[in-house]
Amino acid sequence: MSIIDESYEKFHSIGSKLPINYAKNDENHLPPWININQIQRIRSLYKQYSYSLFMAHIAGLLVLIFNPFIYKTLNATGKSKNLVTLFYRYYYTAKFVRDWYKNKIWVKGDCSYETIQLVKNMHANVSDKQNEGKIVNKDIMEISCADMTITQWAFIGLLVLYPEKVGFSTKREDIELVIHFWAVIGYMLGIEDEYNLCIGNLDTVRQRCQIIMENDQRPYVKNFDKDSAKMVEKILISLNQFVIGAKFKPFIKYIFDMMNIEKSLPITMNRMDMFIYRVLMYILQNLYFNYVIIRFLINQYYELVWFVLKSKTVQQYIANRLRKMDQSMN
Repeated sequence: MSIIDESYEKFHSIGSKLPINYAKNDENHLPPWININQIQRIRSLYKQYSYSLFMAHIAGLLVLIFNPFIYKTLNATGKSKNLVTLFYRYYYTAKFVRDWYKNKIWVKGDCSYETIQLVKNMHANVSDKQNEGKIVNKDIMEISCADMTITQWAFIGLLVLYPEKVGFSTKREDIELVIHFWAVIGYMLGIEDEYNLCIGNLDTVRQRCQIIMENDQRPYVKNFDKDSAKMVEKILISLNQFVIGAKFKPFIKYIFDMMNIEKSLPITMNRMDMFIYRVLMYILQNLYFNYVIIRFLINQYYELVWFVLKSKTVQQYIANRLRKMDQSMN
């Protein structure tokens, strides 16, 4: 049972003072509760809904940045200091996640398995550096057990709570497949079972996601500060180089509406912003959600985008554009 099921206050008070245990035996890299038959279906499901999964993950990660504790950790790494570093940071994040869906994370030595180990090692290095001198169970830890649970929420929370709003399947078995997939990834990244958000059936995980949203995510988004908003804006500028519709104001409105935040937008949207927002919503929540052929075409378009982005020349071209934009913004 998750510690969240016992008490959210206990989850935060204890989990925020516990670092992740990165020293799991590599020979037992898979959890004993893994359902291999179920998880092998993830590649087929990803092929059907790759764009909506991507949008759900991006929206959730942006919500995460409004959390001042997560923002502080991300900002301290130095990989979010300008548009170019943000482009590479989120390009590789998206690429790694895509690789996890498309390959065999459960097979040791597979490329997706190796990238999970890479992410795990990066987390361990940041944790060791930022927690140096701190006392476990007494001091607030960076990349704590609670932080990793909330990070899991960033990847699956919005999809679990509002599948139709991200254009994803509303079938119970499809959502539970994504949940189980991220439970396994969480385990492989060092999350203990009592802090693993994704262990359990849809109803249980949905309840946990709702608790986290009400206690953490919604209050931070509703009252976001200028620093976190600036980082979100820069992330969307960098993503907009290869993601259609990744504009700051329309995306913020999308997040506010999806999370049912009853507060006037803290930004002013012009007609073009509203047009982009309405087109994005119509494509994602109507055309993509309802029509198989539209899903296929949009998914194929983004497969082409990923193919083009493999080119170092294309990446350098985007980086040069962003570098000039950075200079004009400063």
